[in-house]
Amino acid sequence: MDTGRITLKGDGKISTTDTLRHELMHANDKKRDAEGGIINGVDFDKIQKSKEFRNEYLNAGVPADLADYAKTNKSEFLAVAAQGQFSKYSEKFKNVLVKLGMPEWVFKLEVTNAETIKLAKSNEAKSVKKH
Repeated sequence: MDTGRITLKGDGKISTTDTLRHELMHANDKKRDAEGGIINGVDFDKIQKSKEFRNEYLNAGVPADLADYAKTNKSEFLAVAAQGQFSKYSEKFKNVLVKLGMPEWVFKLEVTNAETIKLAKSNEAKSVKKH
């Protein structure tokens, strides 16, 4: 029976807000049919192997296991990116996301998940210590 409710099951590591943002991105992927190769001038197969982009996720508060999961395919790459703190993403990374199909309006969504913000700050502090 359809109750009109959304039921989320999980291990509690990901907030409901992050889960909804992730699924919202799947629903709004402008390049839904493109899953690999060259998309809008971006070599996704090369990106999948790039540590640079994994670090973008980490710096934005995306947990390491999700940053790794983002490399599964183009669809997950965008959906996981929707869970990060957008203000922490570089312009280069944002441009890549848009070319791969992320609508630009997504960057205007506010990140209110305290855990994501806390993790982004923690990863930023670790990055500063390395330099």
